[in-house]
Amino acid sequence: MFAELGLSDYIFTLDAMHCQVKTLQSAVESNNDVIVQVKENQPTLLNDCVNVTKLTDPNDRYQEPESQQRNRIESRIVEVYDNVDGIDKEKWNLVESIIKVERKRQTFNTKTKSYANSDEILLI
Repeated sequence: MFAELGLSDYIFTLDAMHCQVKTLQSAVESNNDVIVQVKENQPTLLNDCVNVTKLTDPNDRYQEPESQQRNRIESRIVEVYDNVDGIDKEKWNLVESIIKVERKRQTFNTKTKSYANSDEILLI
């Protein structure tokens, strides 16, 4: 996949559809890195990532200041976990880190004159 592009020493960001062992292997073989989202299409890996983020402390953490734009108030917390011992290393030996992004959003509904909360956690 990456070799066909003729590129090396790049970092590619990919959606969950590309969260496949072959994709990670292709990146390594072409001297590239990938950041890929983990979702339900890889249930075991997703579960392992959730457990790692619950049971270990992050190596780094960034809390974005709350921002307000138009009818939204948003905040994000990003945590990086370098200890991935809880992941199935037999299958996912190329996973080096887990990134957890927690987003909290309040959206103002002009009809009801109230805010609706939505929280989202992404694992990368």
